[in-house]
Amino acid sequence: MEINEILKELRQKKHLTQQELASTLDINLSSYQKYERPNNTVKPSIEALIKIADFYDVTVDYLLGRKTEPPTPQNPYLNFKPVAEDWETLQKIIESLPERERIAVITFLHMLSGESDLPTMEMQQSKMIPKGKAGDFRKRKEAEAKAEAEAQRKETA
Repeated sequence: MEINEILKELRQKKHLTQQELASTLDINLSSYQKYERPNNTVKPSIEALIKIADFYDVTVDYLLGRKTEPPTPQNPYLNFKPVAEDWETLQKIIESLPERERIAVITFLHMLSGESDLPTMEMQQSKMIPKGKAGDFRKRKEAEAKAEAEAQRKETA
């Protein structure tokens, strides 16, 4: 794989735009866009490569296509593979949480795993969260809370 493909793939896995990444790494947006272009003639400087590698927790060799697999992350929690009993215990704890906290925990776990920040159908079917997207659920709950606050305000007025 070429460097432009590797950079684009890594950025998309983090659900970032080119603008967000360039801004985060303090790299000129135009330059970064050229790094991702197919058949690009502009290559990142050593300094830019190091910033990018550090950000994604990969090696410069990986970015340059010298290694085909990204290195194992250094954070031991990212490689944690719970046994069935651990997962069952965690699932029971999550299921016992109030809905709002349950959604927050599940969303956080998804973001840590590098997956979508929205719950999966499997989690919805296991009744760990309500049907629909977490964002839709949050919006509905916020609207309900706002309506309730408005009703209380009218009662006291």
